[in-house]
Amino acid sequence: MAAPHRIRPAAAGRAGRPYQLLLNGNGEKAAQLWTDLGCPYEAALVRLDAAEEGALREALSTFTELGAAAAARITRQRLRALGARSIPAGPRSATRGDPLGLTRREREVLAEICAGQTNAAIAAKLFISAKTVDHHVSAVLAKLGAPNRNAAAARAAKLGLLS
Repeated sequence: MAAPHRIRPAAAGRAGRPYQLLLNGNGEKAAQLWTDLGCPYEAALVRLDAAEEGALREALSTFTELGAAAAARITRQRLRALGARSIPAGPRSATRGDPLGLTRREREVLAEICAGQTNAAIAAKLFISAKTVDHHVSAVLAKLGAPNRNAAAARAAKLGLLS
């Protein structure tokens, strides 16, 4: 779950400006200003009131990233009401339960990374394409905050992720 956000001190004097923009009917500028102020939840709330699919998808992405499940559920309902297709369902319960948000397959790929396997070897072992392994490796690196495979393996070992 993301850490609670706070308005940056230098921007605190401008915190009323997004409300003024909303009152003037300029929701997208208000949302952008909330984002610039370091308040993604407020920006997503503004986008939730929009009737455009793009704004709602952006709000859904933000709510999902922040772990705001109720707001994400409402956003999905609004997207369905607009007739939107391919609405992301969000992470599965097993993924949400993982401290780092790793999927089962990402855990398997991480174990192989820690064992020093190449993407081609991982693909052969897991019966998936090398391109799919590339995607899983990228997701693992991002979720672990690691710049490369060696750093990911070291972080996994430090966190005791592998048995």
